[in-house]
Amino acid sequence: GGTMTLKGTVRIGNNQGSDGTYKLTGGELRNDSSYQVVGYQGKGTFEQSGGTNRVNTHLFMAEQSSANATYKMTGGTATVGSHLCVGGNTGAAGGTGTLTVDNGELRVTNTLLVWGGGTVTINGGKVYADIVDNTHGGTFNLNGGELHVREFRGNLNNNGGTVSPGSSPGTTTITGNYFQGPGGTLQIELSNVFDILDVSGQMTLGGNLEVLPYNGFTLTSGLSFDCLNWGSLAGQFDSLNLPTLPGGVNWNLASLYTNGQLNLAALTGPFAVTGTVRDANLNGLSGVTVTATVGAVPAGTTTTDGQGNYTLSLPVGTYTITPTIPTQPLTTFQPANRQVVVAGPQSGVDFAVTGAASVYNLRGTVRDANGSTLAGVTV
Repeated sequence: GGTMTLKGTVRIGNNQGSDGTYKLTGGELRNDSSYQVVGYQGKGTFEQSGGTNRVNTHLFMAEQSSANATYKMTGGTATVGSHLCVGGNTGAAGGTGTLTVDNGELRVTNTLLVWGGGTVTINGGKVYADIVDNTHGGTFNLNGGELHVREFRGNLNNNGGTVSPGSSPGTTTITGNYFQGPGGTLQIELSNVFDILDVSGQMTLGGNLEVLPYNGFTLTSGLSFDCLNWGSLAGQFDSLNLPTLPGGVNWNLASLYTNGQLNLAALTGPFAVTGTVRDANLNGLSGVTVTATVGAVPAGTTTTDGQGNYTLSLPVGTYTITPTIPTQPLTTFQPANRQVVVAGPQSGVDFAVTGAASVYNLRGTVRDANGSTLAGVTV
């Protein structure tokens, strides 16, 4: 616990040939007036499993060509007031730097810069940056966790993480190509202002599209969200995780892979309402009249087939579905009727006989003692 506040530059692995390690498990390390260097000319290691590393200006990893730097986050929070440079500083490439985020939260106010000797790997946690610059030959791996960035310079491969554009909601602009593999997720938040992924190169889609209403925003028919822009497009999402819509509203995804739009349309129907009517022995019962009403007004009627199945075609609305056998008015059903809200196809609207299931015809022959048919007998 506690806070360590430093006014000057912190260097871990300052001299060539040196080997320094700093472990932050709790409390706060604070660089108030200068910057922090992990591996200046020597080898520097920063291991953070908790606490807060607060850098007022820059964080340089492997600043000089002879340096080797490792920053590994498994917890806690790191905030960088300006640039975080992996494998160099703001003006030039340096040595070999490796930044790994397994858990925790990393926030870079300005630019996360990856030089040719730099490797950034996100396996978990959350990483926020205004800009990620991956145009200098370095390596950027998004294997898990979340990436929130306004501008990504270079190519971004999302192998298993979540890209959440901007800052709830906002826009992520990628100046190169975007690839999303089977394990990747693109998270889009919708409101009056909504998330946009804008890729100047090729957008290659796979994995999951997760759509969320932002801050309780109500999704209504007629809304259109132009969420995806690309130079060229390949593939489609493997799965779509869409929020449940209010009654009478439907997702229209016809434009998703042509112009990147998510649209909401009013449901009109008609939609099929299907079910089965069974007798007391649970056999399908034919010839049953099934009627849909709105209040006392009939909206549709049909008759069960030989297997007891029926289909009603109804517009969007709320209906009472009632089975009857006109020739057997004493027959009762369980339930007697069912309330159905039609906002799409409905199945399993079933009924079963609880009273007299049917009237059966019994036939036979009356014979005398010699086995001959006998006329005039009252049965």
